[in-house]
Amino acid sequence: MTVVVNLGHVADVVSGVGFPKEMQGNAEGEVPVFKVGDISIALKNGTRHLRRSPNHLTKEAAKLLSKNLMPAGTTIFAKIGEGLKLNRRGILAQPSLVDNNVMGLIPKAGVVSPDYLYYFMQTVDLGELSQATAIPSVRKSDVVEIRIPLRVLRDQENIVAEIEKQFSRLDEAVAGLKRVKANIKRYRASVLDAFFADEPNVCLGDVIETGPQNGLYLPKSAYGSGTPMLRIDDYQTNWMRPVAELRRVNATDAQIAAWALREGDLVVNRVNSMSHLGKCASMPASLAGALFESNMMRMGLKAHTLPRYVELYLGGSRGRGRLTQRAKWAVNQASINQQDLLATPLPLPDIDRQREIVAEVDRLLSIAREAEVEVDTNLRRVQSLRQAILSAAFSNRNAIT
Repeated sequence: MTVVVNLGHVADVVSGVGFPKEMQGNAEGEVPVFKVGDISIALKNGTRHLRRSPNHLTKEAAKLLSKNLMPAGTTIFAKIGEGLKLNRRGILAQPSLVDNNVMGLIPKAGVVSPDYLYYFMQTVDLGELSQATAIPSVRKSDVVEIRIPLRVLRDQENIVAEIEKQFSRLDEAVAGLKRVKANIKRYRASVLDAFFADEPNVCLGDVIETGPQNGLYLPKSAYGSGTPMLRIDDYQTNWMRPVAELRRVNATDAQIAAWALREGDLVVNRVNSMSHLGKCASMPASLAGALFESNMMRMGLKAHTLPRYVELYLGGSRGRGRLTQRAKWAVNQASINQQDLLATPLPLPDIDRQREIVAEVDRLLSIAREAEVEVDTNLRRVQSLRQAILSAAFSNRNAIT
């Protein structure tokens, strides 16, 4: 039998507490303290049970806040800000404290299973309950009135077991899809390595007609409207953000004349983390006239060199490795300069062979892209299936069908 009751009937709804600065950031204490961001960090290990946090209090410090201690089995969730949309929810595995941006549901013993309550909360869109303010938030009074289908404890346990059985199957499917995606990445790398395996016979400096030129720096106040600006997060090898989606800047006529991109220009990322340093893209006609930001370099190539050929070469491990081998390191980032670019070795066949290589590599990479699109579609489908399983579990039926 199923009855539908208010959440306040099955759980105590409690809010967290603010912590003095001197109590924060202790990783060695005995009592975990969970902030909104800590919930996501804890959930990365693939379990809903929150065991460890970057922030702890000693038992003596926690005594001062003992009345705010939430017991093991409490479902906690963000009650304010972006955390409402990001499904940041988990179950405390041990008595813990939470900060004042987090709310907890303490299940009433003998009435509701902690796991049943947790999975039910995965079906609740807290964003719909949030107040229409600059920073979205939910109130305790709204959470108390959320309606939950309540069954006897034995049926709750059966439903949780069925959810977890089906989720386990989905987890296996996700693991398989991620393996496929990793194989696609390796395939893409092997294609680029295979077609650019010849020994270099020139340097990039030998084939550059114009440049290299560092991009344009403009302050944040210049952004808003005007001319499109290409930034380092607007492109990857084989991907480019549409010009209509680029941020725009107010630039002078002189700046536009000096930094406007031309079709066929190559841009190279010159400052970034090492994993992204040196990424390269050739400019399509649609981006002609856009500007390019200061953390990249632009170059135009001589007529006997195809921009796409060089782009593909620098996108592979051999080309990128040669480009970045003299990278300079700073705090959390690395950089290359114009001289590094000019000195980069390049295996350059005649123009006809370049065309053949580009055509064949693009054909093979398109196969990889199609496969990756299919994998990503199936990964999104898995998430939809999770929600469908939860919706079925917490409908007014007595069991999952």
